[in-house]
Amino acid sequence: MGAWGTGSFDNDDALDFVATLEREGSAAISAALERVAGLGVRDYLEAPDASSAIAAAEILAAARDGDASRLPEAAQDWLDGHADGLASPALLALALRGVERVLLQSELKELWEEGGADGQSEAWSNGLRHLITRLAVTAPTGKTPAPKRQKVKASKFEPGSVLRVDLDDQWHTYARIVTRTPKIAIHDCRVSAPEQDLLAIVKTPVLFVLAVGGHADSGDWPKVGHVPLELAPVPIPEQFMQDLVTGTCRIVDDSFNARPAKPEQCVGLERAAVWDPVHVVERIRDHYAGRPNKHMDYMKVQLPSGK
Repeated sequence: MGAWGTGSFDNDDALDFVATLEREGSAAISAALERVAGLGVRDYLEAPDASSAIAAAEILAAARDGDASRLPEAAQDWLDGHADGLASPALLALALRGVERVLLQSELKELWEEGGADGQSEAWSNGLRHLITRLAVTAPTGKTPAPKRQKVKASKFEPGSVLRVDLDDQWHTYARIVTRTPKIAIHDCRVSAPEQDLLAIVKTPVLFVLAVGGHADSGDWPKVGHVPLELAPVPIPEQFMQDLVTGTCRIVDDSFNARPAKPEQCVGLERAAVWDPVHVVERIRDHYAGRPNKHMDYMKVQLPSGK
């Protein structure tokens, strides 16, 4: 299938798209996504168009959240001068629908299921699910500036790793990686002195479980140890996704299986999104201060008018 790896750019079609991007600019992104959006339910989404749409969506996600670690160097260099204003709500919505279509019904999906080596199909689909979470978050409003794009290294930590999260000069708490996405459980164990009993830490209540990007799992939150997940399992709560344009919702489980839902059914659930570590720390501080968190307010489900 012209692929040598499960990453979004580990294939010839995606690299051809990057070359087109360098020639045509953002018009190449719109064109790749619109080709997929223009297909009917019964139309066949061929692998080259699917790969190009995924590559375009990855670039939009990097423009939105600043994490360009999954992009090839040529795409990173192009994004350096073109990120501002690129991730518009309309394009993000188009990219979200496109990636979902590839994951649910496409020639590319069939090729991975039929021809991938052991574990490759799952690794490819998990990569797309992670991309969907990055696209699903509502676009920034300007109240909180989008983080500056950085070229980051891949995570060196595994599920079960326990991380120290500094809140200020006196207080810190602990977090634990619970999936490879990575999703991270933030524990309710704020302390001022270092804790030695890691098992006791991971058995404290969990404040929330979030997908966290940036450097949370590779440096900003230092690793202090490892507790296998089977010794203290952490349930992964359901989350919701809401279309930026139509307002329609779906609820997703920890394997990213989705089911339709009314907006009212999503009240109290986390929006599927990738959080920046800085914003997670703000949320923890707000929790202990007993005040509302502006990021949570911003990402709550939007109910129909009058409700």
